[in-house]
Amino acid sequence: MKRARRGGSAIEFALTLPVLFVMFGAVIEYGWFFFHQQAVLNAVRDGTRFGVTIAQEDSSDYEAEERAKAVLEGFNLDCSDSTDCQVTGTFVTDDYDYLRLDIAYAYDPIMGGLLPTPDFVKANFTMVLEDQS
Repeated sequence: MKRARRGGSAIEFALTLPVLFVMFGAVIEYGWFFFHQQAVLNAVRDGTRFGVTIAQEDSSDYEAEERAKAVLEGFNLDCSDSTDCQVTGTFVTDDYDYLRLDIAYAYDPIMGGLLPTPDFVKANFTMVLEDQS
């Protein structure tokens, strides 16, 4: 009886190993994606908050864009190439003056597209400018 089960453990291991590799890869891939998502969210929030504290005449939208790029650099995400990283600040004068910042960062998957992930990680944030008087 003992001899008949001699290779059973090896076969079970060989059958479950690919499933474990796929699960481990999915954890790594989605962890990498969520890291990018959090970095972009932090950058857009910090950039907008920084931009609304400066006077409008001092080009608050440009300052917000530069601050967001600096935050992304702090996360080791390169934002120097405009095709991979688009940061757009828009100053709008309506009933209220507000600043809107949009970021679209190209996501490069670790597993080469084996799992479904978006091409870009995007975020936007809008905030009313503070009274500068």
